Amino acid sequence: RLVLAKVDVDANPQLAQGFRAQSIPVVVALVALALGVGGLSACGLGGDRPAPTVTATSTADALPPMETEDGPSPTTTAGGAKTLPSGTRWATSSRSGLRWAVPDDFTVVDVAALRANRSTPVPKDVRALARRQGMSVKEMLASFGTGAELVAVDTASPQGQPVTANVNLVAIENQSLPDEQEIRRQLENIPGSRTRVLSVKDVPMELGPANRTVYTMTVKDRTLAVEAMAVEHDGGTATITASAATARAAKALMDDIVDTLEPVAASASASSSSAASSASSRAA
Repeated sequence: RLVLAKVDVDANPQLAQGFRAQSIPVVVALVALALGVGGLSACGLGGDRPAPTVTATSTADALPPMETEDGPSPTTTAGGAKTLPSGTRWATSSRSGLRWAVPDDFTVVDVAALRANRSTPVPKDVRALARRQGMSVKEMLASFGTGAELVAVDTASPQGQPVTANVNLVAIENQSLPDEQEIRRQLENIPGSRTRVLSVKDVPMELGPANRTVYTMTVKDRTLAVEAMAVEHDGGTATITASAATARAAKALMDDIVDTLEPVAASASASSSSAASSASSRAA
């Protein structure tokens, strides 16, 4: 006898991992962010909805700004850490322990960190991004879906543009790298969209086996250029997706990601080695 069951993969991550199921609502939520489409539903993209009202008494927005290193990071690091290209900053995921370069004018939201500790003060640029989206910080974090660990959004372009460039990270534990057939199956079955996969290629990465997918996604009358890289990391798979209005812009974002992606531990180790070397020099 065949039993058909419906499982919430966000609420049951271990079961989802066992059947290699991905969180489609996460993908759809981030596509909606890029395209400025409202009205997400559990089965895909619904109708438009009015933007939530942001009030001065919102608990999330009332939090004081957190002192963070929002300025440009150093262009180089010592001891083997990656080089940060000019005009970029680090986007660091506290949960996965990965970092990579994004343009200086992107706002970086460490979604996992803000959800894990509700008392963590929210950086001013993150609060500004929420207001730009017409949401409170709490509503914006919810709109990213439960699987997104980090989201970086272009806030330099004028509001009202058809596409807002963004980069996001979704990591799934205990899952091996998906092959081309699995990638195509997942992307071509996202509800409410028309997806055209242009290429899937293996890429050499220090972290481990990885592949890079280039595709376009059309929702309603808007088309998004997307590049995604999946890489095995820490017993699972981390997928970093770059979305933009043009294929050239999406490629530029992904090129920087491929060139700079590294574990945070590597950069910390390099900094410690550099500090130790400087101390030895002074002692000598």
